[in-house]
Amino acid sequence: MSNSYRNRNEIDLHNRVHNFVGGHMGTREAPNDPVFWLHHCNIDRLWWLWQGSRGTDTYQPRTGTTSGVVDNTETMRPFADGSTPLSVSDIGPLAYSYA
Repeated sequence: MSNSYRNRNEIDLHNRVHNFVGGHMGTREAPNDPVFWLHHCNIDRLWWLWQGSRGTDTYQPRTGTTSGVVDNTETMRPFADGSTPLSVSDIGPLAYSYA
């Protein structure tokens, strides 16, 4: 396994919190727990900070998969509006920011 930001973020910062909190957070019913929303807002904030220090085009999803997004210009399922990772990598046009 790579020591990339993506892997550290998903495994260390994201997944482990779900398991540590337990209860609904450790199941597919996690969105029923208010802590889920706090946790995911913080993951978004950490991602924003990382992008601010390295740029929005430096994170590349893993390649060689058929179940996920292969590059930054591929439409993300299930979004029918044509959203791509590149189109949402800058939160400025999305009309929100982190204080």
